[in-house]
Amino acid sequence: MRTVIEIAFACAMLFAVFAVVTHVIVYAALRRRRVEIQSWRSGMPGYLYRLCEQLPPSVVNTRLMWLAKFSDIAFLFAFVGAIITGPLIGQVTR
Repeated sequence: MRTVIEIAFACAMLFAVFAVVTHVIVYAALRRRRVEIQSWRSGMPGYLYRLCEQLPPSVVNTRLMWLAKFSDIAFLFAFVGAIITGPLIGQVTR
């Protein structure tokens, strides 16, 4: 049981890393396109996706929207995974 919990926690942390990396990539791409970004809101899940929706339609912007959506979903998976497995790791290691 301990191994399953540790693997689930490691997967949640991996999703957290993916969420942060993709978020930074989307942020940098939007800054490069000179989109006005409110810095205090840039870390909120969903904000960069909403900014990507306002871009004119093109293949590159569609991929950027997909990446922003993936960032939000990966953040959600990491958050739920950490909430579920975090307390269990503390109980198993005692």
